[in-house]
Amino acid sequence: MKTTLHNGNSAEVLKQYPDNHFDSIVTDPPYGIEFLGKDWDENTGAIEVWRECLRVLKPGGYLLAFGAPRTYHRLATNLEDIGFEIKDSLMWLYGSGFPKTQDVGNRLTKKGIDNDFHGWKTALKPAHEPIIMCRKPTKLSTMDNMVKYGVGALNIDGSRVGDEKTITKITKITNTENGVNMTGKFGSHNDEYYNTERNKDKETTEIINVENAGRFPSNVIGEVEGYQKYFYHPKVSRKERDMGESNNIHPTIKPVALMKYLVTLITPPNGKVLDPFNGSGSTGMAVKEFGGEYVGIDLDENYIKISRKRINAYQQ
Repeated sequence: MKTTLHNGNSAEVLKQYPDNHFDSIVTDPPYGIEFLGKDWDENTGAIEVWRECLRVLKPGGYLLAFGAPRTYHRLATNLEDIGFEIKDSLMWLYGSGFPKTQDVGNRLTKKGIDNDFHGWKTALKPAHEPIIMCRKPTKLSTMDNMVKYGVGALNIDGSRVGDEKTITKITKITNTENGVNMTGKFGSHNDEYYNTERNKDKETTEIINVENAGRFPSNVIGEVEGYQKYFYHPKVSRKERDMGESNNIHPTIKPVALMKYLVTLITPPNGKVLDPFNGSGSTGMAVKEFGGEYVGIDLDENYIKISRKRINAYQQ
């Protein structure tokens, strides 16, 4: 794996890369919610950065970017306005969010105001982050684009979830009363080909194929255990956060397994992956495990140092 980390403004750094260079972009940009009062979170990513991302991404290539429920619409419209095609919205569900809210009744009581508003609060408990899925337009059909550029479709079989199997069956139904034989193919839902009970006399089923281990991936990604039909991974462990003795202080770090799942979904084998908002390097660690080339860019020199330690430790 080749890893290149840049400290600087992505809109400027990306100018050194040619058009149609990267196979995919997976990133966690500023959410525009002034997280912890940090200046870097004042907007959801400069338009200039997204324009450069569009230029350096191959035609038909996908971009996946995390957002926040309150400001996701700004991220989506920014990407759409500069030329990306919005294809879907993924949801990363998690159960460990902390409710940032105030009790109105308690606040009024502290001000000496009698009220009946105890238990009325100002926000819900956060339990998901939206991930926008968009694609660079192409004039080719998806098939022709895959042949020319190697991108344009999603790696469904490489992203299947769990060990569910698709079973193809042949069911033969014999109606002895009318002397009728009927045969039908069935998928995993086991729909009846001939389901009128009064006419059905004998039914035999033969399994003819078992393939595609794993459930077809959906646009829901679960951190909550028990949702076997979704990709599952908990939030980041302390060991993963501080890998390489990095003393990682990044406030919105993402799990490597989650980032690898996203990379796998939209990136061809040994592809070139860009993260223009590198943070502490989780995407780079994911690409190391996936294989290929990674370019990460971040304004904060400290996060570049942390990323280098974490990615190097992950390599070892």
